This record gives sequence, structure tokens and C-alpha cells, in this order.
Amino acid sequence: MTDIIFPLQAALLVGKDRAVDDILDAVARMMRSEGRNAIGFLQRQNMQEGECCGQIELEDIATGTRHVISQALGSGARGCRLDPQALAGIAGPLLTRVEAGPDLLILNRFGKGEAEGGGFRAVIEAACMRGIPTLTAVREDYVEAWRAFSGNLGVLIAPDRGAAIGWARRAIPGSPEIDILAIEEGGDQIILRAEMAVETGLCDTRSLHDEIDADGV
Repeated sequence: MTDIIFPLQAALLVGKDRAVDDILDAVARMMRSEGRNAIGFLQRQNMQEGECCGQIELEDIATGTRHVISQALGSGARGCRLDPQALAGIAGPLLTRVEAGPDLLILNRFGKGEAEGGGFRAVIEAACMRGIPTLTAVREDYVEAWRAFSGNLGVLIAPDRGAAIGWARRAIPGSPEIDILAIEEGGDQIILRAEMAVETGLCDTRSLHDEIDADGV
């Protein structure tokens, strides 16, 4: 099993009025430009006139293919909801691609499905067992579920493009060891630590340090 010297799982903390899909997209494009193999999905929302919420689509990073994962609730509805079967239909093939050993897994969200044991949760677990870094996003409502799931292997990252790209570059095998990851935002220092005890038992954390530094010093 691969020794871990850097948190394998990172989640962008999604604020109420801050979209992060552009950040995940930037990381995916950076990976392609550097000849790295990134797999996973980016979230797209297709708004139609008169709709309260748009159709939610996931775009395959590797192929550009889009998959609808939302269900319209009908006339007069004030929202939409995810289609668990549609999500499961794309999670299965993605799990197979994880077994091929990509450089990075990018997932649009760690949300309700993952918090409840479904969604892309099994995909993240498989990536972790193979030492493949995973980058995703999590809303405040699911932060505690994320921490409980990722344990010592996960960090929260401020919604900053430079921070996300920096984490991705350092997380890929062959990058230098890093001890502290800190992000300065709005004058407040956010320390991104590997939190919680290793209760999930997902990976070997014997080489995992307690903290990480964004500047690599």
C-alpha cells in the first residue's frame, strides 16, 4: 500500500454565495496542460426561462460528455432534486476508471448522497485505497459529514483557485513533502489540517503529517 505523506482528500468549502465549479474546472485544465490524467466530473447547470432551478448536469472531465442528474418536480415546484439512479449510473463506470490509476480524481460535490453512504462515496474510497488524490467541494451543511468520512486523510480548502491548484500539484506522487498548509484570506489565516482520528480505516496513514504548508516550506 502507498505511504501517504500528504492529505489525499481535499474539499473546497462552498459558501452560500460562492460557486466553486470554476475552480474545479481550472484544476482540471491545469492537469491537462501539464500532461496529467485527471478524471471525474464537473457540475453544470442549464437554466431555462421561467425555471426556479436549472437542470443539473455533470460533465465528464475526460470526454466532455454531459449527464443529467436532476429530476424536475413538475409545474409549480420550487426546486429540483437529484436523481439517485442517474448518479449511480455514472458512478459505476467512474469506479472502473479509478482502477486504471489516474493522477487525480475531481468530483463536483461531497453532498447529501455521499454523506448518507451513496453518490460518489465508493469512488472516493477506491481512489484513496489506491493512493489517488481526490479534490471535491463541500457545503457547510455537510462539513461534519466530510470530516467524519475523510478522517486524518482530508483537508478543507478555502474557495481559492491558487490554493486548489497548489494542493493538486503537491498531492500527486513525486511532489515534495509538505508539513503545513495555510491559506491567507481576508486577513484571517485558515489552517488546513488533517483532522479527526483514523476511524474510517480507509488508508494507511503512518506517514501522514499533522499539518501542511501552502508554500512548501
